[in-house]
Amino acid sequence: MSEEQPQRLPVGIGDIGQFVMELASLIGIGLIGWHLPGKGVFGAILAVTMIMLTGTIWGRYRTPGFVPTGREPTHPVSGPVRIALELIVYAVGIVGIWWSGREQTALGVIVIMVLTLAFSWKRYLALWNTRV
Repeated sequence: MSEEQPQRLPVGIGDIGQFVMELASLIGIGLIGWHLPGKGVFGAILAVTMIMLTGTIWGRYRTPGFVPTGREPTHPVSGPVRIALELIVYAVGIVGIWWSGREQTALGVIVIMVLTLAFSWKRYLALWNTRV
């Protein structure tokens, strides 16, 4: 009596780019938290809190059929809402990297984001057409 596992699709370049963008965005958001109060202990606490809050929102507000684990999302949202969430998190992360004085790194992340969007165009088109 085994439960049927959801079928997993192969990992592509777009998936790798999205993972890199998620990590870069979380780092950038953490940098905002670190620099807002002038670093120190409070900056570290704020950085961790902002990363955890962003990660929680990122993981909970998903579009059905687009959850990597194949499970149903805890808070389903339409595809355009998910696209907006992703782009906002990416943009805030890039701003955080730039604001922390790492302009070249931020430009590199922008290039990765553009390439990721280009390689993931089918995913974004399918997301755009998904309504909850």
